[in-house]
Amino acid sequence: MAQEAPLENAPTASTCGLNVEQDAQLSKPTEEVVSNVEPEGLGEVEDGLQTPAQEIPLRRSRRPSKKMAFLLIGAVLFFIALELWIVSLPQVPWLLDKIYFAIALVFQLLMVFASCPLPRSLGEGSWAVRLRSKLLDIAHWAFVVMSFGGAILLRAPESLGFTAGIAAASLVFRLSMRNRCIITSVAQTSSLPRISGKGVTNFFLALLILSVARLLLQLAFGRGFPWDQIFKAISHH
Repeated sequence: MAQEAPLENAPTASTCGLNVEQDAQLSKPTEEVVSNVEPEGLGEVEDGLQTPAQEIPLRRSRRPSKKMAFLLIGAVLFFIALELWIVSLPQVPWLLDKIYFAIALVFQLLMVFASCPLPRSLGEGSWAVRLRSKLLDIAHWAFVVMSFGGAILLRAPESLGFTAGIAAASLVFRLSMRNRCIITSVAQTSSLPRISGKGVTNFFLALLILSVARLLLQLAFGRGFPWDQIFKAISHH
């Protein structure tokens, strides 16, 4: 029987039993082989790396700096001293003004107590840290409500000057802290309605304007305007 001629395109066998094509494939550089293979999920990783930095939430420490806490305490103690001086003045009426300051003093002392830094040994979820945040949040609510209420209800010009000072100090703090609230920063929580930082700053600007406007009206129409005049008219009847 005649032996068949080898095919022209048949691969030449190597001495190890592998054909030339297989030898050439194995001899390719590792980098070239790896570059032709796309690992599963690689596209997703690249997309994640291309995510803008500002969209990735950064974990912040729940503990405010001691400097900020002491700054808040110092500001509150200053206004407490100013408040006690106003209450001691005989021309400041008890009705509305001194009662207002007596209530405000309770919440101011609460704010001072709750702003005191806690030991680092206490964990983030400890009862002391949670209680501190709750007390500061209550004092924060009282501060906001009484600040705006005082600009409308208080009678004496000394009291209106106090509310104007509160508004001015709040504006200084907010502008220096890029429209952030120092009380919220120390408490690390707030249950107040969500309003933009610039919107809250505008509210305190409105509070300052309202307090100054009432002072100017008292210069034009008399001390205690309009409440003193209303009370006198009621008493005459």
